[in-house]
Amino acid sequence: MKVIAVYSGKGGVGKSTVAALLALSLARTKKVALLDLDLNTPSAPVLFGDRREVGKLSLISVGLETKRALAFSGKVARGLARELADKVVELDPDVCIVDLPPGADDVHLAVCVSLQPSSFLLVVQPNQLSLEDAKRAFQLFERFGVPTAGVVQNMVGDVFGEVLEDVFGLPVLANLPLDRDIARLGSAGQLDKLEDNPFDPISESVFERSVNVDWARIRPVLYEGDDFEEALEKFPIEGGAYGGLRTRKMSFVGLKSWDGVREELQDVNWEMGQQDEFLNLNTADVIRRMLDHLDVHNEGLFMITRRPHVGVDLFPGEIGTAHLQVLENKSSYYGVPRLGYPTDQAEITVFPHEVRPYTHEELIAALESKELVLLTSSATQRYIPALWVMEQIEHAYGRLCFLQEDWREKYEALGVTV
Repeated sequence: MKVIAVYSGKGGVGKSTVAALLALSLARTKKVALLDLDLNTPSAPVLFGDRREVGKLSLISVGLETKRALAFSGKVARGLARELADKVVELDPDVCIVDLPPGADDVHLAVCVSLQPSSFLLVVQPNQLSLEDAKRAFQLFERFGVPTAGVVQNMVGDVFGEVLEDVFGLPVLANLPLDRDIARLGSAGQLDKLEDNPFDPISESVFERSVNVDWARIRPVLYEGDDFEEALEKFPIEGGAYGGLRTRKMSFVGLKSWDGVREELQDVNWEMGQQDEFLNLNTADVIRRMLDHLDVHNEGLFMITRRPHVGVDLFPGEIGTAHLQVLENKSSYYGVPRLGYPTDQAEITVFPHEVRPYTHEELIAALESKELVLLTSSATQRYIPALWVMEQIEHAYGRLCFLQEDWREKYEALGVTV
């Protein structure tokens, strides 16, 4: 698959229209995906009338899931961008055209690091205001070593400016004047009805100059590990007190061996007349579920389902971005992989059995139905259940779901009123 990312630096220069026209032109002969990564002001649903497929062109946009502004930023925005990209991988197109938002922020960095574009296409208006913003974005992408294949000068004419002779030394692939038909059909959601696509003469050249990209996801090294017999050799069970067996050394060395190691540890505890709830709950499948949800940066969106034993205010069903912690003391809790969950009070440690993987699609749906609200008083972008949801939880489950008696006072202190 080839990946061509279209950017501008400045908004309002027609970048989304250019990306859509390039995608339409390539879709005459190829299987194409248009990935709309303008998360708060998506354009693809407007240009194509909320359709998910137009001939051989597939459309992937957050605008097809919700009409509200998401206000996603930081890790949450990067996570959503990667989740949308995963949908492209499932489609397995010949080429993906990525419509980037204006500027140079978290989404752009996620594209550079995780999606590894074959090339970039720069869209500018032929005037200094557009060029100043484009220069910064161009310098950002240049740092990552991804080539900008060329420039499209859009809206050329006596309104926005005449053709520029040089744009950062890049080849000018097309000079497009203002076009009434493009504006009219795009506003009507029927851009695919355009008879004379200005990209038809150059789209194959842009495609041929791009290289193939492998979007295979990188998983944590803890994924495999030693098998059970090798683990036993590394962490031998020793004779101990009470005439039974005990172990001080057995630890997590990978999913491949964990359930066997876990059962041995449970047997040791049983011989000593003890039970360890942690071992009962943290099976290999539970740990794998957590690891599977991490991205190439070892980050992911998770719901807190059990209250960790920490002095930090958490609420049942709250959502946040957590990351795989680097273990300094590998013997702590058998070295089982765990997450760091940021709050304004502190970063807390949560274990696989205390969280549930949560998708950005689920988050968007919960915000749409007003089941979750953004904790605006927090700098860590946490989402907590709405007031009415908490009241239902209290009525149905009470303290069984680690609900604290003073949760209403804490909600009031946080300014949550909906």
